[in-house]
Amino acid sequence: MFQRIAELITLLIFGFVMFYEFNRASSSASMPSIRRLPALDAIKEGVGRAVEMGRPVHHSMGQGQLTRNAEQTLVSASVLEYVAGLTASLGADLIVTVRHPEVLPVAQEIVRESYLGAGKPEAYETKMVRYLSSTQWSYVAGVMGIMQREKVAANILIGAFFADCILFAEAGSRVGAIQIGGTAGFGGNLAFLAVCCDYCLYGEEIYAARAYLTKDVFQIGGIRAQDICKLLMTGLIIVGLLLYNYSDWLYVLLSM
Repeated sequence: MFQRIAELITLLIFGFVMFYEFNRASSSASMPSIRRLPALDAIKEGVGRAVEMGRPVHHSMGQGQLTRNAEQTLVSASVLEYVAGLTASLGADLIVTVRHPEVLPVAQEIVRESYLGAGKPEAYETKMVRYLSSTQWSYVAGVMGIMQREKVAANILIGAFFADCILFAEAGSRVGAIQIGGTAGFGGNLAFLAVCCDYCLYGEEIYAARAYLTKDVFQIGGIRAQDICKLLMTGLIIVGLLLYNYSDWLYVLLSM
């Protein structure tokens, strides 16, 4: 019973922190800036390089679905919105590869709206977003073939990736593409991207991508609230360890 009360109190504290930061954002209070993330800054460089070389930009939506690893799929979608806006305004060709069918209409709508927002709806083509296969290795083979045939100039891999990410990066390296990767990490997959890509987002850095790219105060407020909650949680862990080692009676009480 006491454990459930403690969980409720923790939830209320975190909820208050989130509400407070969102309220600060809505009141036009000064919000902190997010530290520089070179991987996200390099996206514009990659698109510009594609324009100069007359070669396309490839963006993979990753292996995530809208129900499994959805948070990383949404991050990839937010980065795609930025990438599509750049390709539309700068005149670069764009190729978006999708593994899962339910992600296809999301990616199509994001790209279409980005071209519409850039004032170039006539430049949008449905073939920009390509559904390849719901089978992992068939999708990998399809992406590698596209990169080889199209000679992509920029390869953007941000989202949920597994062991296949090293094959994506190897294919991009073979065609001389500038490579930007990032994943929340599954075993050694983040290490694969870190080794093979020119720029990389490490772990939870990908969750700050939308706030960093859009500079939206509510997004930044959410990142700040999460950081505060992490600090509070770290403090609670330290206090719990001290109580465990030096206050046996209180540990017994909390364990009831």
